[in-house]
Amino acid sequence: MGLLGIIRKIKVKEKEMCILMVGLDNSGKTTIVLKVNGKDMSVINPTLGFNIKTVNYHKYSLNIWDVGGAEDYPVLLEELL
Repeated sequence: MGLLGIIRKIKVKEKEMCILMVGLDNSGKTTIVLKVNGKDMSVINPTLGFNIKTVNYHKYSLNIWDVGGAEDYPVLLEELL
């Protein structure tokens, strides 16, 4: 079962969902977000702050928050959660 299958089971009635991408520096978070969006991955720069990308799939809208800078996680997570 893929990610979207899991999301469908969890939130059947929701049309918009948020995914928070967190991880170690240089672990590929931005690469995953660009791949899901179908963007060019030939030049990827380190994420400063955060990026928000929206993916529309059938009737669902996924907002993907790509947070960069692991040293800033505690401050950002307090604001986001």
